[in-house]
Amino acid sequence: LDEYLVNSRFCELPELFNLWSTMDDIAGHLADTVAGALGVSATALQGALAAFQQKITQDKVKKAALQVGEKAMDGLFGAGRLVGKGTKMAKAYLADDLKGKGRRKDRLQEDLFGELEGGTLLHRMSYQRSLSNNGLTSNAKERFQRYVVAVPCPNFNPALIFSVRREWGAVARRIVMEADAFSQNVQKGAREILSYPSFRALVRGEGYLIEDTKKKQAANKTRWEVAASMQVPSVDSAPSKTPVECSVSGLTGCNHPDSCVRTWSGCVPKTTFNPDAWKLVTDGLLSNVVGGLGFTSSPEKLYGIEMNLYCAEKQLFDRIGPPTESGKAESLRECLERGVAQNAALHAKEPWRLYFPEEVVVLATFDEINVRECEVVPSAMGKAHIDSLVCSSGAVRSQDNSLRKHLPKGVPKDIDPDQFRGIHTGAGYPQGAPLEVPLRPEDILEVVSTPWLP
Repeated sequence: LDEYLVNSRFCELPELFNLWSTMDDIAGHLADTVAGALGVSATALQGALAAFQQKITQDKVKKAALQVGEKAMDGLFGAGRLVGKGTKMAKAYLADDLKGKGRRKDRLQEDLFGELEGGTLLHRMSYQRSLSNNGLTSNAKERFQRYVVAVPCPNFNPALIFSVRREWGAVARRIVMEADAFSQNVQKGAREILSYPSFRALVRGEGYLIEDTKKKQAANKTRWEVAASMQVPSVDSAPSKTPVECSVSGLTGCNHPDSCVRTWSGCVPKTTFNPDAWKLVTDGLLSNVVGGLGFTSSPEKLYGIEMNLYCAEKQLFDRIGPPTESGKAESLRECLERGVAQNAALHAKEPWRLYFPEEVVVLATFDEINVRECEVVPSAMGKAHIDSLVCSSGAVRSQDNSLRKHLPKGVPKDIDPDQFRGIHTGAGYPQGAPLEVPLRPEDILEVVSTPWLP
């Protein structure tokens, strides 16, 4: 409660984007992300479903969207909760090779749910006042009346908070791990990624259109192969651009069409990156986040995100935005290593306290890549049906033909160059993506190639 009153940022559910459209969708997602986490209570899961049902009911969706299928219900409350068989996210967690994944799951359960004996829980949640001695007998004792003070927490949704932090905390750690692999294996002699004062990375899904000309009788000779690419602007040297002020121009345009993009809320600056710094992602679970794993029939299912990492004491974070300057000139690694030792000392000194303003936390924030791009290979130029497929979903044509620079000889691996027709890069938030997730310093140090050892 102390932390909630001071700053509720790390207590509440963050803003979510690209929300699930039906009750069955969110139930399936919850079933996937709580697989194996038996500390997440059925009551909390029911509360999460009820809160979401109330929201979509207000949006006046179709009646079918309010129904939860039998498979999703079994995953939440039945035997499927224990096994997690057949679910996409559960399989991902079973294949997860991240260090500390079990520790993170157990810690999240303890932070959000906990476990106490009934009498102890009642004692901690209630107060008492003296009713004095009634004096009816010689051995009458002082009497007390217990009462509970209700504290409304309208934004406290522990099951969905657990789900988001478990999934997207793993995403943040995988992005760091993949960036570290780039630094070690691709950029020989490069500095370690945590030796910089900040960390920024972009990950996007990519679709490669293939036309199988050997299928003479087939009605549809095209198919999509998908992958993902990534770059780390905080490490790579990217050309600096002067910030622009974006505003609406006309009915659908912006005042600077080369630097701004029109969204539902107006015109915003285009996501900036180095077109020469993209590298293919080797982590299949990370690729899956942006649609770069498995078959997709439409490039609109390819997404693109930007992640920034911040490390600081809790008291330096306001309710929104990055932390205020601490006055310490330190790298991310220095902050993380200091945080592990500092946090351990704080909790050891006062183990009964739950909130420490001086506790060091890591905040991973997510933004969307706001521009889809496309490029048709020269051999397919002028073919209207190819052009309409590659540059669908509002994709902007690449002006400098740079979209294929990170591919071997401009062609995806294991794809026939004679059948390759073009590339489409993703944009927008993946389903259920949060604005931010908090982590502990050790969560990041565990996944780099040179971990910190106390």
